[in-house]
Amino acid sequence: MAQILPSPTSPNSAAEAAALAGPLGALAPKARARWLAAGKPLTADKETQLESAAVYLVVQGAVGVYASLEPPRRAVDQRGPGALLGGPAGDQGTHLVCESSCQLLSWDGDEARALASGDQALERALESANAERRIVRELADLPLFAGLPPPARRMLLRFLRIGHSSPNTAFIRQGEYTGEFYVVLSGIVTAYRVDADGQRGQLAQLGPGEWFGETSALSQQPSPAKLQADTACVYGVLEPGLFKELYAARSSFRTSIDEVYRRRSLAIHLAIVPALRGLPREARAALQRVARFETFKKDQVAARQGETPTAVHLVRSGAFTTHADRGDGPKLTGYLMSNSSFGESALFNEPTPWPHTLVAMMDSDVLVLPAEEVRRELAGIPGALALLEQGLADLAAEEHEADQEELGSMVQGQSAKGGEALVIDLEKCVRCNACVESCVAVHADRVPRLSKRGRRVSAAANTMHKEISLVTSCYSCGTPGCMLACNYGAIRRNSRGLVRFLWDNCVGCASCVQGCPYDVIRLTPPPDQMPPPGPTWMAELPVVGGWLAGLFGPKASASHTPERGFHKDVEVMGKAVKCDRCEGLPFEACVYNCPTGAIERRSPAEIFGRSTGPEGGR
Repeated sequence: MAQILPSPTSPNSAAEAAALAGPLGALAPKARARWLAAGKPLTADKETQLESAAVYLVVQGAVGVYASLEPPRRAVDQRGPGALLGGPAGDQGTHLVCESSCQLLSWDGDEARALASGDQALERALESANAERRIVRELADLPLFAGLPPPARRMLLRFLRIGHSSPNTAFIRQGEYTGEFYVVLSGIVTAYRVDADGQRGQLAQLGPGEWFGETSALSQQPSPAKLQADTACVYGVLEPGLFKELYAARSSFRTSIDEVYRRRSLAIHLAIVPALRGLPREARAALQRVARFETFKKDQVAARQGETPTAVHLVRSGAFTTHADRGDGPKLTGYLMSNSSFGESALFNEPTPWPHTLVAMMDSDVLVLPAEEVRRELAGIPGALALLEQGLADLAAEEHEADQEELGSMVQGQSAKGGEALVIDLEKCVRCNACVESCVAVHADRVPRLSKRGRRVSAAANTMHKEISLVTSCYSCGTPGCMLACNYGAIRRNSRGLVRFLWDNCVGCASCVQGCPYDVIRLTPPPDQMPPPGPTWMAELPVVGGWLAGLFGPKASASHTPERGFHKDVEVMGKAVKCDRCEGLPFEACVYNCPTGAIERRSPAEIFGRSTGPEGGR
């Protein structure tokens, strides 16, 4: 039974934090203290209808604002901690319903008006907050979001962020990694792309109701174009986690995103896929018409050895491993990443059976080009089919199967996905542990990012001709399993493509640990459970010790409420850590402080003498 119960406690630190986060935060400290002292703490069950003539401060939980409670009811707003609700706060003529169990402070209408009387700071804060919410409602009512199911719509209303930009503002740069999805409410945004020959071309102009950023938000790949404001713009931003939640709802939102991707971004995708790069523009346009989308879940088989392919597959995002059975059981034979392709022989006059079985390493999106439809579409373009067949034949001729020890080391030891390996020369290593101690010393939380555990590679299997170990250090994968597994927006790429963790967003759910196939991520206790940092050995170094300790030693961290996007209410269970390449330092501590020079960064091509994986082979 939905009900409101008086809370047994007086306003606490949670109420004070909520007050600071909303319009009451604009008040002078004494005025805010009067509001908190006069408020009545309440606990309300889910589905409790609040009295709209009163005023409420949401301390915990979420409250939905409805124009009508007649079924099917539809939320026009969703408010979280910090929100001030009720008639005197600007919610006249609406219905307030708790969407979850809520902690509230309440005042009756007359009491709230007396407390607010003459306070211009509060009036301005309420006016600004209400204007912001009106923009959110305008965006939520766009056709793009019209078909969202009620839970998804409530998430959108609560966590959609609003932005304002001046002319010439660059939202996304070509080649940049981003997970944000933008929807234009007013103004004009233009997409530009610079080709390999340096020619700059305009791809599209986007106005109110249109969107951009879906390519990177879906695939975690670099943006194929630069998006820039031509005029002053107002826009909405969906964080990566929120976008993934709405896209997964399989409503008209997903359909609209995929339709625009097919029309606007698919042409760019087809132009950069190696197997199709030589085709003329009109041929790629024909392929756009027949391409269909398909998703393979983690561990799902995409093709089986011995079967005959009927379509060419282009990996839009994700990764696949290939396994061949030569009579002694399936063996790993290859690795495919984004912008790779497979099944090219479907377009040959006599298609050859699949030489191996393909298995998705993670949830992977694929563009499928059915062979019969491709032939029909290209038949009317002189030379196009012959050019495509020659390109596919050349690509197939370049393929090779790597040595099993080499490939096992590269895939199981991270190198196949990453740009550089952290290598320990086991002949030079004296097991002094200086690398790990250095890692501890340069991180304020005293948690080492480096582990000496790794995969050993024999001298015969690498070009260094030495016994080496590929240390379990993050490789900033092309399509990071950890990033795709994170639902909290806690894993992002920086402008150099390196994978970084956002400390505040992490809640310790361990999804990234499970999503990383190479065991390079660990969990540490939440910040308030961490032991206090001790002195570092760097402070004891002669001459430079004081300078190094001041720059890189432990620093007191400010106490604040973590911002976790649309998961702010989730309890923090811990924090994920991994190698961060000593970001912010002029060196990598483990490499710099190794007394024998046994540890260094090397590319997979240097280690094994050839490139296998996302840049080589396919």
